[in-house]
Amino acid sequence: PGAESLGQLLGQLQALLPAAALATERLTTVRAAVGNVVRMIPVADVVFFQAVDKYVNVATADSEALIRVPLKDLLPQLDTDRFRQVSRSMVVNMAYVTSAGRDDLGKVTLNLRGRPEKPRVSPVYAHLFRQM
Repeated sequence: PGAESLGQLLGQLQALLPAAALATERLTTVRAAVGNVVRMIPVADVVFFQAVDKYVNVATADSEALIRVPLKDLLPQLDTDRFRQVSRSMVVNMAYVTSAGRDDLGKVTLNLRGRPEKPRVSPVYAHLFRQM
């Protein structure tokens, strides 16, 4: 009886797998309205996503656009090997991080290729940048 119920449980779990895989499908393109034009921005070109009021600023090396998707809804769709959260309001593409500096107080600041911003890493997320 124990093995039978375990088999049923495994069957139920496997039935759920395709739905779970779909729920975490990785985002490849961001659609952003810029005036009357909808731009298709490849996620690989995004240097960072930053929450701004009810919008998220999508910054590439040469442009910015606003999307109306909360950062918390965007996070599960991003590749965690590529994108890292640095603060409550910002997620950076690690491919664009050229260096991470630490000041006298131990605070980590990132330098980004193609962008003037120098995001400061919140202490909550600092462990993600220890190896840099």
